[in-house]
Amino acid sequence: MKLLLKDGVKYLPYKYKDEPELEQMVVDHSESIFGEDSIFLYKRRMQTLSGKATVPDGFVLFTEGKEWCVVEVELASHDLYDHIVTQVHKFLGALQIPSERKKLVEAFFAQISTDYALKHRIESALPGTELHKFLSDVLDKKPLIVIVIDKDHPDLKMVCESLPSRPTVLVFETYTREEVGLEVHTHCFDALREREPEEAIEDEEEPARYKKRIEFWQQLLPKSKARTPLFANKSPSKNHWIPKGAGRSGFSFDYVITKHSCAVDLYIDKGKDSGDANKRIFDALHAKRGEIEKDFGESLTWERLDAKRASRISWTCDEAGLVDQDKWGYLQDKMIDAMIRLEKAFKNRIKALDI
Repeated sequence: MKLLLKDGVKYLPYKYKDEPELEQMVVDHSESIFGEDSIFLYKRRMQTLSGKATVPDGFVLFTEGKEWCVVEVELASHDLYDHIVTQVHKFLGALQIPSERKKLVEAFFAQISTDYALKHRIESALPGTELHKFLSDVLDKKPLIVIVIDKDHPDLKMVCESLPSRPTVLVFETYTREEVGLEVHTHCFDALREREPEEAIEDEEEPARYKKRIEFWQQLLPKSKARTPLFANKSPSKNHWIPKGAGRSGFSFDYVITKHSCAVDLYIDKGKDSGDANKRIFDALHAKRGEIEKDFGESLTWERLDAKRASRISWTCDEAGLVDQDKWGYLQDKMIDAMIRLEKAFKNRIKALDI
């Protein structure tokens, strides 16, 4: 039996009473599971051509990349073949019917239009976007099927391989404090779109470093907004990078500041178990290196990063960095200029990728 130990206190695996209890946990933690740009929408009934009804446990829209997924929440104690295979086949069958997709568009439109918080999130992420058109465009794409399960199961891999469209599986485990129960609990789970952690690269005390980074981003972001809408809705962060979706899921344009340098990059990471896909994408772009660098206006650094899941293509300036506060304005102008050129060189090529 697995257990967690925190500050000398044991946390034991929690057995969910039923599937709805797990579903509510997934809803409560949806942004952590699916990503900050995700919007979780509730169950909607769909119907296959033969009239068989199916009700996915949820749907997720992504404002960055304008993609979506269908969510099935499952307990490992259930018959996985009967539950997952049957349900996913029904999902895929119903989604082949234009009228069913249209019903989903109308249902999502009604839910978001009457929910101020959801509507505001979409308007902030996609200023000027007409909601109904956004939903129609997103749902016109093939969805990702995501299965959230409370623990791993020996049959799970075979079950997924038997499906025509292989789903992404996220294991969501819950642990409760010994002799207390669900009132004090913690979770361990796979995140769909969490960026790989970067290695520590600076040796300053963390609070001072974070304060400097926030101050640097507070200066850069308004300047960037004045020249390009790409980062217009981003906020300063304590991290050494500020990411912005590059038009498709798994791609981001990043501003990066380190102790002695700065950079802008295209970061390629489609999430859990995507290493091979990320390398194929990198290779496809690398095959066009000459024309990309011509459009960018100078050489770029191409990092396939074979030992990591992600890949990266970047422009770097080593003239100064976070510690050189008197040169921040100069660095910020160079970074913004490079970001405008980077987006121009890659934006349409990312859209054109056959992935």
